[in-house]
Amino acid sequence: MVKPEVREDWLPLRAGSPHRYRFEEPDLFFLGDVGDVSGADMACMFDLVEELAARTGRRLFWISDISRLGRVSEEAAKLSIQRDVKQLLRATILYGGSFRQRLLANMVAKALLVLKPNRSKRPLFFCATEAEARAMVEEMRQEEGSSS
Repeated sequence: MVKPEVREDWLPLRAGSPHRYRFEEPDLFFLGDVGDVSGADMACMFDLVEELAARTGRRLFWISDISRLGRVSEEAAKLSIQRDVKQLLRATILYGGSFRQRLLANMVAKALLVLKPNRSKRPLFFCATEAEARAMVEEMRQEEGSSS
């Protein structure tokens, strides 16, 4: 297995936001959450997913470091219910989160299945490290390759 090139050229999510992102070809969208997430931050995240998926013509893996995540504002939470980018994603993988963060993310994901049953569904996974998230992506790619 060839180790993918690790790029550390993080970009600001938007002006004035501490959150950062990077994209690695062909389909890895990395997000580094730092502090609280506002509605404007969430909208920008979704805009980036839409833009990158359109530009590459591929569904993306959204890999998020939540080790420094703060509070998700009510506006951001509402926006995540209203706006659905899951059809543009192969999977969402969160890493670095505490037990409480993982529990909360799981509860929100399950509540969305009940509140929005017609919403597209994509897997949500949790890992301890970025290396584990990358290994999970590689495994999913191999599984998809062997099933086609």
